[in-house]
Amino acid sequence: MVSLIGLGGAGSKVVATFYRKDPFDLLLHKFSRGESPVKGVAIDTSNHIMKLDNIPVENRVLIGNSRVKGRGTGGDAELGRKIMTEESELALAAVKKANPEKPELFFVVASAAGGTGAGGLPVIADILKKVYGVPVVGIVILPSKSEGTIFTKNAYKNFDAMTEALDGTIVLDNGVMAGRGEDMAAGHRA
Repeated sequence: MVSLIGLGGAGSKVVATFYRKDPFDLLLHKFSRGESPVKGVAIDTSNHIMKLDNIPVENRVLIGNSRVKGRGTGGDAELGRKIMTEESELALAAVKKANPEKPELFFVVASAAGGTGAGGLPVIADILKKVYGVPVVGIVILPSKSEGTIFTKNAYKNFDAMTEALDGTIVLDNGVMAGRGEDMAAGHRA
């Protein structure tokens, strides 16, 4: 079994996509002996996580509500790191509940450009490795040019810390996907 954890807005939307009931999901389900092939948890500091109806309510975790009031971190990775550190037990409890059996692998999905994902990924990756003792692979999403300079700077600033905390990294360039008309936002709306 593979466990998928989405951090921040981008990562949470990816997890929501895996929960959709489509032909691909049905095919995966068939080959996984009737059990769901992917267990997913979404963790964010923004109330937008509650609108991701594909994800079961118990697998949506709002962290940092006392600090940011559900408005997210505003791209502040240091704030995202602090919140994930302070509320890691809440996040880990949801991961444990979604994974009653030990997963073989964790995929942690996050944008390098935002605050919750970029700041929280190194924290949660370290915790998962200590608690579960399995590989943690990151799917790190780079911003497109249309997202603005601040997000490009954030990605440049956060990328090394994110990848150093992981056992492996898959990088998705949202700029390339947007150039093909396949950016993350459009893909999520589809």
